[in-house]
Amino acid sequence: MEIDFAATLFDGVRKSLVNRRRIAWAVLTAALVAGILLAVAFHDATQFARAGSVGVTVGLIYARWRFVILKDTERKLERALRDPQKWIVAAIASHSPQVKTHLATDRKIHSREEIDKVLSSLTGRLDAMIFRDEAWIIALSTLVWGYGDLLANRLLPG
Repeated sequence: MEIDFAATLFDGVRKSLVNRRRIAWAVLTAALVAGILLAVAFHDATQFARAGSVGVTVGLIYARWRFVILKDTERKLERALRDPQKWIVAAIASHSPQVKTHLATDRKIHSREEIDKVLSSLTGRLDAMIFRDEAWIIALSTLVWGYGDLLANRLLPG
């Protein structure tokens, strides 16, 4: 039974990223709703535009998570290189015991080159996943930050 080590590792990283994606979109949504409510409450359209600046910050933090995830994964792989007998990929928790046993006995990390190969594969996959959300979060937030007060002025009563 041959298992793609990078794909197995990526599955665990993807699950972690999905949770972070939900957090990013929830914070952005909360900031925009709060901006609308503040604009209505204070009759000040700039409150909505300020929510856009919070959204840009959320987008930048979300983009930074990519580097955090990669650094954490690299640390795990380096631990595997130092002590391969004790280390099994944490991302395979959902797999059957046979898969865990196979990885524990046959798929140890043997060299720095193997770590670099896994990280390279992981980086490409993470870039594809994060870029879309990052671009939407930052683009939407930038538009709200730049033009939110104009939109709110049109929609606010008198």
